[in-house]
Amino acid sequence: MILDVEKHPLIDSILTIISQTYMDSCSLSNHAFSTDSPSSKLLYAKELQDYKPAVRKFYSDIQALPPVTDDKLFSSLPKADSMQLHRDAALYDLAVYAHNYCYQIDEALQRSKCDELSKKFATVISYLQLYLIPGGNT
Repeated sequence: MILDVEKHPLIDSILTIISQTYMDSCSLSNHAFSTDSPSSKLLYAKELQDYKPAVRKFYSDIQALPPVTDDKLFSSLPKADSMQLHRDAALYDLAVYAHNYCYQIDEALQRSKCDELSKKFATVISYLQLYLIPGGNT
């Protein structure tokens, strides 16, 4: 969810369609549409194919970039004093997400041959299970 605000059920369903279409347009997988597909998916089925070449090029360009070093990553982040207000809530949400999808994230890291990052991620998940996430079992 982008904004955590009260919204009418009709607006909520429209935003759901838009967000699903956006996610589908950024996916490289082929979508098999049929008469049984939801009308919301069929609504943009033709347009999704138009985006595939651009999406493939985008992902290819990203993959061709040199790896980002920890120093470069941390230097690009805003200073801590400007982020103080919602930092704890954002970190907690990120921790819950990482905990909920730890298997998928770890599999993707291993497939990408990111061994060092995979080890760091396993350390973070171990910490989350011990200290932050209630009922620390996955």
